[in-house]
Amino acid sequence: MYQVYTCLMTEHNFLLVALAAVICLTACLTTSFLSTRTESRSGKRKYLWLVAVALVFGSGVWATHFVAMMAYDPGVGFTFSYVPTFASLVIAFAMSFGAFALRSEAKGPLLRLSAATVLGLGISLMHYMGMKGINIAGIKEWDTGIVATSITLSMIFSVIAFEILHRSQRAKGAILGALSLVLAVCSLHFTGMGALTILPTSAEQSWNLAISHTNLATLIGLVSLAVIQAGFAISYFDLQMDRTITEKQREITKYKQDYVSLKDTSSAEILAVSNLLSHIIENTPTGVLVFDKDKKFVTSNKIYRDQMPFLNDILSPGLDLRTFVTACFDDHYGVVIKNPNEHPDIAKTKEDWIEARMAWYETAIESEYQDACGWIRAIHRRLSDGTYIGLRIDITDSKARETEINKARIEAETANIAKSQFLATMSHEIRTPMNGILGMAQLLQNADLPANTAHFVDIIMTSGESLMRIINDVLDFSKIDSGELELEEKPFSLREAIGDITSLLFSSAKDKELDLITNISPNMPDQYIGDAGRMRQILTNLIGNAIKFTDKGHVIVNVMARCKMERADITIQIEDTGIGIPEDKVSKIFKAFSQVDQSYSRAHDGSGLGLSIVQKIIQHMNGTIKVESEVNTGSVFTITLPLQLANTQGSFENTEFISQIQNANILLLDGNPQSGQMMKTQISDLQGRCVVARTFESAAYIIKQVYEHQKTLHVIIINSGTFEFDKATFVSWMKSNPAYIDIPLLLLQTVSDNDVAMQSNVSHVLAKPVSNKSLHDAIAGLLPASMANRTQAA
Repeated sequence: MYQVYTCLMTEHNFLLVALAAVICLTACLTTSFLSTRTESRSGKRKYLWLVAVALVFGSGVWATHFVAMMAYDPGVGFTFSYVPTFASLVIAFAMSFGAFALRSEAKGPLLRLSAATVLGLGISLMHYMGMKGINIAGIKEWDTGIVATSITLSMIFSVIAFEILHRSQRAKGAILGALSLVLAVCSLHFTGMGALTILPTSAEQSWNLAISHTNLATLIGLVSLAVIQAGFAISYFDLQMDRTITEKQREITKYKQDYVSLKDTSSAEILAVSNLLSHIIENTPTGVLVFDKDKKFVTSNKIYRDQMPFLNDILSPGLDLRTFVTACFDDHYGVVIKNPNEHPDIAKTKEDWIEARMAWYETAIESEYQDACGWIRAIHRRLSDGTYIGLRIDITDSKARETEINKARIEAETANIAKSQFLATMSHEIRTPMNGILGMAQLLQNADLPANTAHFVDIIMTSGESLMRIINDVLDFSKIDSGELELEEKPFSLREAIGDITSLLFSSAKDKELDLITNISPNMPDQYIGDAGRMRQILTNLIGNAIKFTDKGHVIVNVMARCKMERADITIQIEDTGIGIPEDKVSKIFKAFSQVDQSYSRAHDGSGLGLSIVQKIIQHMNGTIKVESEVNTGSVFTITLPLQLANTQGSFENTEFISQIQNANILLLDGNPQSGQMMKTQISDLQGRCVVARTFESAAYIIKQVYEHQKTLHVIIINSGTFEFDKATFVSWMKSNPAYIDIPLLLLQTVSDNDVAMQSNVSHVLAKPVSNKSLHDAIAGLLPASMANRTQAA
């Protein structure tokens, strides 16, 4: 064996050896799978498969031998004789066919042993015939012991391979069998090569091939691999076809079994099913009638026969549909029907009625009518196969309940209208004496009364006003609930309406030290057609609620418009920093007599009708209202109203005013970030340049920086009450600096802040709340004439 090892390690090209091994493994694997396919074949197909096995295995084994020979390097050149070499190829094919044919017929171990012996001897004969065809420059000597060993190894591994293939039909067995075949081929070849010794001679004859050993081996290897691959493809395709055929056969078998099972169903069982269906139809609490596709009577149930007793004498299998309809004429002609358009006409003649009813039976239709049995709902269906099914349902009780429900509904609506009218009347009647009470209380408030008496009068006045608000809410709610709410369609100024409301509520905000800020888009239209009174009512309620439920911070009213032709969508947002509304109670705030927090609401008065009335008025105006809120952060109520533009005006624009403000440098002293930002935005929209200062130090710094850079401040606006430092100190500082003494000062303050000394030291005083137009007019009036001339010239 040392001689075999030395031959393999020192006299072979390992690349070609590896190629030979690949060819051998591929051929054996393919042969193993093909041979398993052969066993399931018979007749001519079986021999065709055996030919394929012989071609694959024979070509693979011969190519393995030939490539391995090309890998052999004895140190001298060699060529091949054609006849022995071709004979070795024929032997490879013949022994492959014979061995695998014998194996396919083997029924016992003796025949399998014989087949394996044929395979082992065939491989040996192919090898040594091929070795005989080698022409080499030397004398070939063989070690007979090693030769015998190689043949024995080939036969042993062949027997093992065939036994594995027989015992296991799965992929694992096929792979193990293939590996055993590889050992049978390779052990023979390389052991046999170890038995060969070359004794060089002195002959000068050339023993080299015209083509290199490597190229020839590669060519032979590729051809054999192509043959093997073709065999593998055939095997794989056949396997898939077998699987498909097997699946189809299983389906066919299942269909046959189902057919046999269905065919074997006893007539007694079929009769039982038929009787069950008949029993169900007979006891269905609805009248059932069936005609087949040929318009012949099939069956009906007891309910139908009881409803149509005049048909009992003729209802029998095979009754023609026209005969049936003709028999129905006398009973159905002239019945009271719910919808005449869905029922055969009350025709002038019998034939017309019958023809109309025949056409009716061809369609799917439902109708309700009253006959001697009461109210009937008739349902007619024509199935896809032409079968007609008719149902007659007694709805007399349902009709009676429907009549009672309609009667109760009408009575409830009448009572509700009467209630609303009563509340409206009573509210109106109560308001008359209440106006007298409030009028007398106002007169007493203006009289010179003792302190205790004046306190009592104030209580009367406050309580009377609260009662008056509740009465007004009840009156409005009653009008809306009874459908008597009417909206005026008159031109009105939205800016004026908002200004009136904010002026009215400003004192309430000031009492709570809240900032009430209005931000109206400067270029939006001002005149609209609608109900100004209801608009004021909506805004008064929402802004009043925002002030009522806000203890610190601000209330901001934002107004925007989006115009389309002669209409505009108005959006009004009321934002506050109040107590907020819990998420689970947001949906309840628009319900009548509903309040978020009863204890808090009681402390601030209120009937729980305000938001409900607001929502209903907005909906009546084709608008929407929604709310976003967070507890302890605040709420935002958003109103969207579609309003028609008044024909008397367009956008709120003043060309001269805008041109005067354009490029004006304005310093705003405002300690509130929200109100300061709002006013800055309004001025910027009109092309003015505005800077906001929140402290005395920042204001002084800005003024100094402006004049150090040789710029000019045209107006300084002082928003009274929004910052902590003394206004008088700032004004005195301004007047003490000659460079700043001519800068116009505009003071914004409430009516109650009647500081005469302060007013005498500023250029102009504007009462809060400040409307957009009044602020703009005040700024324009303070601009120097040179500024106005320059902007107009521009």
